[in-house]
Amino acid sequence: MRLKLTTDYSLRMLTYLADKKTIVSSTKLSDELGIPQPFVQRIGRMFKKEGYIDILLGLHGGLVLVKNPNEVSVYDIIMIMERSIKINHCLEDPEACSRKAAADCCVRDFFEELQKFLEETVKTKTLADFLEDAKMRTKVRSATS
Repeated sequence: MRLKLTTDYSLRMLTYLADKKTIVSSTKLSDELGIPQPFVQRIGRMFKKEGYIDILLGLHGGLVLVKNPNEVSVYDIIMIMERSIKINHCLEDPEACSRKAAADCCVRDFFEELQKFLEETVKTKTLADFLEDAKMRTKVRSATS
């Protein structure tokens, strides 16, 4: 499974908004995160539609996270951007197996095990966890400088 670039952008944008806790212009998001402006705007609209951010127009407008960072999981973000997190098509639809052997397939069993681990991991990781990880990295860098 390979995530789309826009999923990476989304994770970074929402983490940045969670950290700032205020309205951030789309220009600042683009400049600070190295995300092209059209992507910032498109991603912003998608997450506004899903109720994660609000977009304020005008001179002092921008994007702001409206959900608690503890309540926004990596899984949520991936599902909005990717629509599926399945690592193999046979996990989405057992009938997709070209051998029609989904019930007896050791490869599918392995994929199911891997899928379960992946989903458990991304469901438990939140934006708040990213912020905490960033704080710890800053402390480590400060201590070693």
